[in-house]
Amino acid sequence: MTTHEEKRFFCLRGFNSFTKKEVLDRHREYCGKHDFVRIMMPKKGSILEFENHKHSMIVLIVAYADFECMTKPIQSCQPNSEHSYTEQYQKHELSGFCFYFVCDGKKLEPVLYTKQS
Repeated sequence: MTTHEEKRFFCLRGFNSFTKKEVLDRHREYCGKHDFVRIMMPKKGSILEFENHKHSMIVLIVAYADFECMTKPIQSCQPNSEHSYTEQYQKHELSGFCFYFVCDGKKLEPVLYTKQS
């Protein structure tokens, strides 16, 4: 398990953290000179379109993947609140997957796997 012993200094305006107060102070000088990020959502019913086609790339191969798992409960140890932890309560066992490739516009045969019981 990894522990994070180092002290962190936070900029609550920019939601950044730093390991040294001096670095945070330098950041605050920069951060204070700029506006907050403002999220602008499109108006309801409007249509968004990609306009900068000159920035697009031709992709010759596209891969689609899907994994299926069965979840089984597991016993876990008691978490320790003094440390960061993830409580594991189930195990994912692979039951199957499929890879599907499109190469230069042509659909290739899918790669299938199903676990035999």
